[in-house]
Amino acid sequence: MAVNGRSRVPTRRDLAEEELMLDTYRGRRYCKQHPSQQMIPLGVADVCPLEHSAAGEQPVDQ
Repeated sequence: MAVNGRSRVPTRRDLAEEELMLDTYRGRRYCKQHPSQQMIPLGVADVCPLEHSAAGEQPVDQ
């Protein structure tokens, strides 16, 4: 984050505000194969950070 042209380390409050904005405006998305895993937003598409099996039916063990 930049404040007056200088960058600083985000505080817990800053991070909490970002999390609230994510929940409120975009909504959290979770992987269908890994329900406890939050998706990573990459532009238009969201990507699961864990590997998926080739068949796409069974979740990969962690």
